[in-house]
Amino acid sequence: MAKSKNSSQHNQSKKNHKNGIKKPKTHRYPSLKGTDPKFRRNHRHALHGTMRALVKRSQGGQEGGRISMAVVDKVRFKSREASRAFTFLACIPRTL
Repeated sequence: MAKSKNSSQHNQSKKNHKNGIKKPKTHRYPSLKGTDPKFRRNHRHALHGTMRALVKRSQGGQEGGRISMAVVDKVRFKSREASRAFTFLACIPRTL
């Protein structure tokens, strides 16, 4: 019996370039899956602090005590600047 053909790369490069070799699509906010858990915990708390600072700034820094999530939700949709900043924070759990 004759030996079988192992491989041939003929015409493969031409076929690959026919529609162009494209870069893989990247998402706006890459997943944090697989990153350092310590970093993820700290990142969550840092974002929560940023959210509170935005609320205080939008209220003029009048409220000195704790800020409830209801107040945060009100400010989130009032101010255009705050709503831009909150687009990233939408995926963060509200349990903090």
